[in-house]
Amino acid sequence: MKKLFFILILFLCVGNAFAQYYIYGPHFIPLDKFQTIDSADLKFTYKFIHVRDSTHAANTKRTDIQTLLIGKNTSKYFSQEFVDSCISAKSLEFYRNKNSGTSSFEIFKNYPSKKMTVTEIGGERFLGGTFIYEETLPAFNWEIKNDTATILSYLCQKAEVTFNGRTYEAWFTNDIPINNGPWKFNGLPGLILKVGDDKQHVVFECVGIEKLKQLESIKLYSFNYKQITRKGLDKLFRRFLDNPVGYMRSINIEVAWQLDPTAIPKEPYNPIELE
Repeated sequence: MKKLFFILILFLCVGNAFAQYYIYGPHFIPLDKFQTIDSADLKFTYKFIHVRDSTHAANTKRTDIQTLLIGKNTSKYFSQEFVDSCISAKSLEFYRNKNSGTSSFEIFKNYPSKKMTVTEIGGERFLGGTFIYEETLPAFNWEIKNDTATILSYLCQKAEVTFNGRTYEAWFTNDIPINNGPWKFNGLPGLILKVGDDKQHVVFECVGIEKLKQLESIKLYSFNYKQITRKGLDKLFRRFLDNPVGYMRSINIEVAWQLDPTAIPKEPYNPIELE
């Protein structure tokens, strides 16, 4: 039997596999069940800027506030706005603010095993499930430069890299000797405080650093995850954005509000990972 999904506001969705960007109406996902896989004593807050349409960059910038938790063996990077929206009425505020959005990917880096686990926990409403995949921790072939800059009072050094279709400029600080950074970035001798691509379509900038007074749990939420690959999830997003109503009907989600698939235009797609 088909699931009936009443869409009062068909949320606009822009994504890349693992940097999905959503603007939507109320969208509450229960986050009360989880495994604690590590505990963090350091918390870094980043502002994420993403251009969702590369042909109209000036008018399609979206922002998100994201968090990096550093534990003894595992780090977690996720959208703080998305988590907040799941437990409060803030999602209504996000819908009203066309310049804001949230991302429902979560990235876990396990350094002892050199593995990275990525979950997509927001896809149940439109992709037909929550998804998970595991890869070897990406190896970034950084080229460290002599240029310096100051970010949040920390002296930073410049590094450049090309990764999965984009060329990035990063700024890291040796004063925080942690091999980590926002999103999937790693591999430098200090924490990455800012990184963006050469088109400024994707930018992560640290806006807060906190030594936690109490340890914070690094949570892996307990969903019935579907195993997938990065490219497989990317294909799902492309299919959805090409024809949202048609895609949802193909996976037995009946759209009751808007019956004409052609009335909803194709959405632009500018993923972080272009390859």
